[in-house]
Amino acid sequence: MKSIKYVGAILFVLVLVIFSSFCCGKKNAIPSPTEPGINPNPTFTLQGFNIAAWGKDWWHDDVLVDEALRFAIEEGSNFVVLDWPVNFYDDGRMVPLDASTSLHPYWDDIRKVIAKAKAKGLYVMVKPHVVLSSSAENRNIWNTDVNIFKPSNFFPAYKAYLIQLAEFATQNKVDAICIGTEMNHLDWQFRDEWVDLITTIRLKFAGALTYDALFNRWHYDVKDIDEVIFWDQMDFIGVSLYVPTTTDDDASVETLKQGWFEDLGDWFEIDNVIVYLKDISNRYNKQIMVLEGGYPSITGGLYLLNADPSEEKYANYDLQSRGLDAYLSVLDENRENWLKGVSLWQITPHMIRQEALTSIYHTQEFTVYKKPAAEVVKKHYIKH
Repeated sequence: MKSIKYVGAILFVLVLVIFSSFCCGKKNAIPSPTEPGINPNPTFTLQGFNIAAWGKDWWHDDVLVDEALRFAIEEGSNFVVLDWPVNFYDDGRMVPLDASTSLHPYWDDIRKVIAKAKAKGLYVMVKPHVVLSSSAENRNIWNTDVNIFKPSNFFPAYKAYLIQLAEFATQNKVDAICIGTEMNHLDWQFRDEWVDLITTIRLKFAGALTYDALFNRWHYDVKDIDEVIFWDQMDFIGVSLYVPTTTDDDASVETLKQGWFEDLGDWFEIDNVIVYLKDISNRYNKQIMVLEGGYPSITGGLYLLNADPSEEKYANYDLQSRGLDAYLSVLDENRENWLKGVSLWQITPHMIRQEALTSIYHTQEFTVYKKPAAEVVKKHYIKH
């Protein structure tokens, strides 16, 4: 009888523990499936997702960060790009990281995400974004007044920040640093300043260096990838490859694939996207890495890729699925030796909270988390 009482007591305690874990767990607790392993047979040399934080504490929740990494690996990733904002004033001065308006994540949280990713066997790149003073919007030629934004302010401040980042990356065994993202108001000029910045970073960091230039298929007066002035200083060429293909939301995958190679009309400057990218790779004798890419799950999302989510628009998951099927098919079928890999935009841990999954900033955005397009990506990333 004594042993039976002990067994009964033990069972009672176990029931209480299990009950408590369900009733009193973390608010953002996510059921954890079996932890997937790193894909041993990737389609691309490096393939994965951008893991982003657009606020100071957006990487603070371990449960959400773990879920983002688990999902990336389940999809077939062997590589992640960690993206975050670095705010700059309109005159080119940097917003102090400890300022209340700075959106830069806490260094300890960045360190934690890197450690988790490395422990899982992922290749890790860090990729800061120079953004507006009080938002996470990238500074580009269309939102930065070059008459006010002073290079004499910007380069010393950014160099000091990248030295800090390079030392941090070395300490945390980061594999690669992307020294900037889509800065088409600066990346085609000021070569001496860029070379000095890059040379200084290499003294602090032995890993790979690249830069993420914005691909622009439209016929606008905006500098494009081939006009970046310091590709010769980089280990490979990084590209935000957002490729408009059609205004027809009902187009088949085959039609969308053809859209990469055809003249789409007078609004477009580049006809054959693959030939254009190959030519740049050959010119500099460097591989190209897609550091951002994909399509939003929104009506018209294969044409106006930079349209913001809106209550007046509609989510279109099938359109995103067909777009990504064509996107990854074209890159796979034409990759040869010029293409190093692909990172799809984006998984944001803060936005996979249960209450965020029904907002338009999830349902209409680029992420494939908990969307049908996740199966499309997995099909392309994992060879069978």
